[in-house]
Amino acid sequence: MDDDSVSHFWDKYIAISKLYKVRNSALRWYVRYAENYIKAHEGLSLEQHGALQLEKYLREKGRNPNLESWQFKQLVQALEILFVEIVSAPWAKEYPWQDWSVTADTLAVDHVTLDRAYRPLQVPASDSGSRQQTDRDGWLSRKVRQVFPQHVNALITQIRVRQYSIRTEQVYLGWLFRYIGFHGMKDPAELDESHISAFIEYLVTRRNVAASTQGQALNAVVFSYRKVLQREISDRIDFVRSKKQRRLPVVLTKAEARSLFRQIQNPTHKLMAFLLYGCGLRLMECVRLRILDVDFGYQ
Repeated sequence: MDDDSVSHFWDKYIAISKLYKVRNSALRWYVRYAENYIKAHEGLSLEQHGALQLEKYLREKGRNPNLESWQFKQLVQALEILFVEIVSAPWAKEYPWQDWSVTADTLAVDHVTLDRAYRPLQVPASDSGSRQQTDRDGWLSRKVRQVFPQHVNALITQIRVRQYSIRTEQVYLGWLFRYIGFHGMKDPAELDESHISAFIEYLVTRRNVAASTQGQALNAVVFSYRKVLQREISDRIDFVRSKKQRRLPVVLTKAEARSLFRQIQNPTHKLMAFLLYGCGLRLMECVRLRILDVDFGYQ
């Protein structure tokens, strides 16, 4: 394409991106994502691209440790706009773009199904799940690791010798980081039960967290004191408790469950849904399921 054609191409791309509610501040990044994809396939016109080329590219990008999940989701949408709206590829409208966006985190090198030895730990996002909070937690994680590496490493060791799940490890580390950050980066060994109480109350009075979240934070901090710092902590720490009521779970009828399954188009996801529903598996139990775990001879 000549310069005018290229300019028109990207002008059209930007205009359509705005229709997708892409923020003005993110438009240049969307263009860059699309440009990088095109440059990665020089010699192959966009009309010649198929789902296989796209999937290979997304998998490679998804395993880039420097690519945050929110950036990966932007990349997916940028390529969706490129192929659905600009190229009008016949396969693009049926491509599972949403599946890639929803499962963005599962492609990262820190996915919980991967061996712990191959990835750095990250602090879990807060209840709000906001990007700003994630960035703030990431900074706090690095800071605590630098100042108190002995506490962090000891906590990881105590969790792993008990064979707790990777989710528990991530959550407990996250609460330890926030607890230390809440008290101005003071050594937790110098703090006592009153400091634990102040932190737990803050979660309720200022963060308005649910009772389950408050309990999770308390368990994580108390575990750190008892198992890492070898300090006895009372089971009756006094603090303001969350008044958020727990709701009874809503159970689907058989007809509703069948209707839900019919809406799942991806065969892999449908099989996983069947296993979760029919066998009562937890999500990560299903994700980790192997052929050798299935007893084909059992009737």
